[in-house]
Order: sequence, then structure tokens, then C-alpha cells
Amino acid sequence: MKFLQLTIWLLLIGYNLSAAPEQTLVILQTTDIHCHLTGEEDNWLKLATIIRHERLSAGRDNVLLIDCGDTVAGTFTATRTRGGIAVKILNALQYDVWIPGNHDYDFGIAALLKYHRDFSGRMLAANLQITGHDRKPLAGWKIFNRNGIKIAVIGLSLPDSEKNYWRDDTFTVISGLNVMPQVMDKINRHQPDVIILAAHCGLYSANKMMLKLARRYPEIKLFLGGHTHRNVPGEKIGSNGWYVQAGKHAGGVAKISIKFSAQSRRVKKIESYIIPVTKTTPVDQQCLAVVRDELNEIRQLGQQELGSTKTLISALAKFGTLSTAATLNGQAIAVATKTQIAFISAKYDVSIPAGKITRKQAFALYPYQDTVSTLMLTANETKAVIEEQAKRGTRYHWLTPVGLHFAINRQGKVVGKLRFTDGTSWEADAPRIKITFSSYDLAGIYGRKFPLLHKLSLTPECRGVNTKIKIYQAVADYIQQHSPLKARDKN
Repeated sequence: MKFLQLTIWLLLIGYNLSAAPEQTLVILQTTDIHCHLTGEEDNWLKLATIIRHERLSAGRDNVLLIDCGDTVAGTFTATRTRGGIAVKILNALQYDVWIPGNHDYDFGIAALLKYHRDFSGRMLAANLQITGHDRKPLAGWKIFNRNGIKIAVIGLSLPDSEKNYWRDDTFTVISGLNVMPQVMDKINRHQPDVIILAAHCGLYSANKMMLKLARRYPEIKLFLGGHTHRNVPGEKIGSNGWYVQAGKHAGGVAKISIKFSAQSRRVKKIESYIIPVTKTTPVDQQCLAVVRDELNEIRQLGQQELGSTKTLISALAKFGTLSTAATLNGQAIAVATKTQIAFISAKYDVSIPAGKITRKQAFALYPYQDTVSTLMLTANETKAVIEEQAKRGTRYHWLTPVGLHFAINRQGKVVGKLRFTDGTSWEADAPRIKITFSSYDLAGIYGRKFPLLHKLSLTPECRGVNTKIKIYQAVADYIQQHSPLKARDKN
């Protein structure tokens, strides 16, 4: 009888253990919002409604809200507020963590440090080094506690972000592979229940850093990514990791549910999906109230007529030829520097119909913080730059010169002489000529996309100069001064 009672007791204990309740931690992730606040579907104010609902449903003490960067720059609204309006939304929604992306440095390191001071959560970047700071102004990781669950969150910015900015020595972002051993050593001393790595980095960007870290550190259960603008609802990486990425432009929020055994606090399961913003998603009125006055002021400014065009201005063009949008941008930066020749691109999806041009439409022609810069080049160096474009350019980023005629063969080589718009040739032994570029292109896009152009930009003989004039401002000035425009398809 005693043996039977003992058996039943043991069976009941086993049943209770197997049926032990789970605890669920919810992670909400956004990334690459680029300050999109007012679109029909790409709309942070609408996304805020979803975020509030999900946090309320799960319970505030069960949720961490994380943004993986490229948050403050990319729209007319962002530029008019130098990113400040984005920080207001981050605070209104009580984000817990913000990882700086490569475009979060667009307004400069002083601006980034101001965001850091103003942000009510924690900005994390273990691999960011700022010149002149003995101490790291940004922490690399933080321990959070949600209903007794100890969560370590590590932040990594995109490696080599400083290489987007020509001759910028104010900061450096090193590879996460170099800093993670020290970070993990410190975190493991805290014995967290779960470790999350949040980075402004895609699965295959930055030399596959995320994949390598997943293999090297199987104790990291969740990887949150960004930068590549991909929707990744969830997939396994490494032997033990789960990767999620919430797309771009506030089009959706990733919801990750991490289920723990209530007794052992061990991770049992991770589930994730992306909740999209739709045309019918309502705007969050609390967030709108925080930024309504600024938005109204910026909307009125954006609708102001800047000039006009007699023809369609479009970025659409055959690969290797100038679009009307790129032609306009090139003319604008050439006038700003009083040069004959300018190499430039345009945003790939811009289109302005014949008629008036507003300030917001003009900004869309080149919606970045890059500056007008110049080099002194020979004819042969210029040919080499053109040939590099033929080899390494893409339909989304092709630099072809305004103010110069040339011919290229099927092998991407310049055939014959370069000629100016008046028909005269540029002889190989002629003096160097000042040519205009964007600072971003001289940086070579991390120094990898256009290595020859980047190398020339650092050569003393080429006498590189950064005018500090914003390209979007040069374009706006040109439209004001030369309207009505009659765009040309060819240089």
C-alpha cells in the first residue's frame, strides 16, 4: 500500500513538473524607420498604434521594445528637425533600446550625442568609438528585468559606418567580432536567463558578421537585425540562434515571443512574425499630439512652391545614361561650385511631373545629407572614373558626368577623347580640371564600391575639397534660380 501511494505521489510530481506554467517575454522590434511619419502604410504614427496594443496585450512588465537603427534621417521631416522629431517619437512610445544605424550619424557626432542625452531609453553600441572621448559615451549592453526574467541586450552599430562620410575622423565603428569576447565575458558574470544581440546589420552584410557571431556564441538566443531593409519574420541561424528583422520605413513591427519554463527560466521556444501597418491602421493620437505642431509647420513648408518644370523629371533611364533627375542634380552641384563637370546620381524612384515643384519634391531628388565636394582631375583620371562606373555601378547608383561627352565600348572602356558640351576635346596633357562629386561618392561607399574614386579623393594632387554645402540645398537653390526648368534626357 505504501509502495502504491509513493508511486502515485511520484507520478503526480512528474505531471506537475511537465505541466509547469510557462512565462512569455515579448520583444517588439522596429528598424530602418528613416523617420517615415505620414505615409498611408509606411507610417510610424500608425505603427505606434500597433506597438501600444501589443504592449498592452502582453503587459508592460513582459515587453521590451527595441529599435535597430537608421531612425532619424531620410525624409524631409527628419531633415527639417535634424532628427529631433524621431527622438520625440522614441520617447513617446517608451522604447527601451535604440541601436544607432549608419544613417543615425548623418547629422554628425554632436547630434548623435544629443540624441543619446535626450533619449529616455538606452542607446547601445558596443563597437562605437568616438574621437576625443576617454570613456565610451554609449554603453555596449544592458541587463533588463521583466517579471523576474533577466535579459541581457547587446547593441552593435554597423561596422565601418564612418566610411560613408568622406574624410570623417570623428568616430569609428569596428567589427562586432572584435568587441564581443569582452562583452560576453562581462555579461556571463550576470548569468542572464536570455541574451539578445540587437544590431544595425543584416544577415549577410558587414562580412556576414551576424552569422559568424551566431556560430561563435550559441548562448545568444535571439538576433535582431537591420540595415538591408528586408522583412525576416524569423529564421534559425547558427546552432541555437533565431534571427528577426522588421523591414523598413515603419511598415511593420516584429513581435517575438520567448517562452521560458517558469521554474528553471530556461528558454523553451521562440516564435516570431511581423505585424504590418495597413491603410486602415489608425494613427496613434498620443504620439501625434507630441509632434502635431512640428508636422503641420513642416507640411506647410514642404508644400511651398520652389519653382517649376516644363517636362517630367524622372530617375528612370537606361543604365549608363543620365536620367533627367540626375541631370538636374548634376547641373545644380556644378553651379554651386562653378565647375563644368559634375558626377552625380538621383534617388532611384523619384518622379516630378510637369508643373510646379514644391520644396518637398525638390528634396526628394536627393534626400540625403551628403555635401558638394570637388576634385582636380586629369583627362585620364576622369576616364578611369567613368570606366569604374561602367564596371561597378548599378542601375540604382550610377555616376555619369553632366557636362562631358564620351563613348564606351562593350568592355566598359572609354573610346576616343572626352569632349566638353561645346564640342572641344579634353586633351590628355591638358591641366587638371575641377570636377564636382558628392561627399558620399568620394567616400567610395565604405571605400569598397568605388575604390579608385576613393583613392583619387585622398591623393594630394587631386586637392579634394568639401564645400560643406548640402546637395539637397544646392538642388533647391538651382530650381529657384533657373525655373521654369526644361529637363534634358542627355548631357
